[in-house]
Amino acid sequence: MSLVFKRGYVLGHGIADVLIENGTIQAIGDNLDGKRAINASGKLIVPGFVDTHRHMAQAPLRGLGPDMPLGYYLERVVQHIGASMTVLDVRNSLKLAAAEAMNAGVTTVLDWSAVSAPDQVDAAIEVLGQTGLRVVFGHSNPDDMRPEADAVASLGPDYLPVDVVARHIGLARERGLITSMHVGGQHGGGVRKLHDAGLLGPDVHFVHGNRLEDDEFKMLVDYGCTLTVTPVTELLMGHGDLAYRRFAEAGGQPALGVDVEIGNVPDMFSEMRAGLMAERARGTLEAREMLKAATINGAKAIGLGDAIGSLEAGKRADIVLLTGLEHLFGEDPAVIEGAVVTSVGTEDVHTVLIDGTVVKLDGVLVDHDLRELRELTLRIARRTLAAAAG
Repeated sequence: MSLVFKRGYVLGHGIADVLIENGTIQAIGDNLDGKRAINASGKLIVPGFVDTHRHMAQAPLRGLGPDMPLGYYLERVVQHIGASMTVLDVRNSLKLAAAEAMNAGVTTVLDWSAVSAPDQVDAAIEVLGQTGLRVVFGHSNPDDMRPEADAVASLGPDYLPVDVVARHIGLARERGLITSMHVGGQHGGGVRKLHDAGLLGPDVHFVHGNRLEDDEFKMLVDYGCTLTVTPVTELLMGHGDLAYRRFAEAGGQPALGVDVEIGNVPDMFSEMRAGLMAERARGTLEAREMLKAATINGAKAIGLGDAIGSLEAGKRADIVLLTGLEHLFGEDPAVIEGAVVTSVGTEDVHTVLIDGTVVKLDGVLVDHDLRELRELTLRIARRTLAAAAG
């Protein structure tokens, strides 16, 4: 079926129609027709947001740790998340996470999976495939990889011996997958270790990077590695200065992620603003750069740059309509793009398409009830806290 958005302000194109057929953007222009038309007048049409690092199964833990330091979270909470969750808990938690993402205009998430037990993993892969969200499933138990996994999620050289990380990268490369790993959040030198072992490459995706050295950023860029910054979590939990500017100045294209919800909200607007404010405190940065980080840079970071992340004919139709900025449509495009970063929130997400399917329309999710999902997961955070304290 064909669908056309009529007369919206299309990011990068101005006032235009957007024609979608079979999940693909067919054309952007004037006087386009489709079997179904949606009036987009007064709406800003942007690519779906791409969250390249989130632990989705932790969605019920939202707000659990506003003052929780990183060490306590890693040593106590993480150890008990999977252990304290039933398979049904996993299913409901992932449904909640997916619904929260789509409600906020996030159309793609790399789920750095917070579950690793075989029955939990099977349930996660099944339910994520049913939510409507585009998910890159990062399997966090690489020694028991499922064929349905989209990425290998390795703890990385800050937490594992290099030979173990080498095995994880090797498993991913055998299957043509990316490897996503944490680095430089607590310690430095991790990238250098992998470089010296000959393991860097464009299929290696790093997260955080706060404590990397200057030469390590150059290594990332030289080998085509990608990097995701998670501003809210990193600033709140004391990881250190964001790696955004240093990676960008080395020639990289930073991406953004939500990471964990214990002191965070599940949207990319918060990440863009936090990242911008942190970097503005250290120097100049155009606001629109954060929008790129949350869209096309994110798509490229996880190997999907040819399919999503920008509004172009031939790309998959992951599209978001935003309200509240109509008064800016005659302004410089840089102002409009920057305003998405500084002045828009989840409440302004009007319509969301993923792969050409409408998942949110006129401000309401089509197939998910957030209130019901939050009620179903209400007790998970309490059990996790109790297990961590025990």
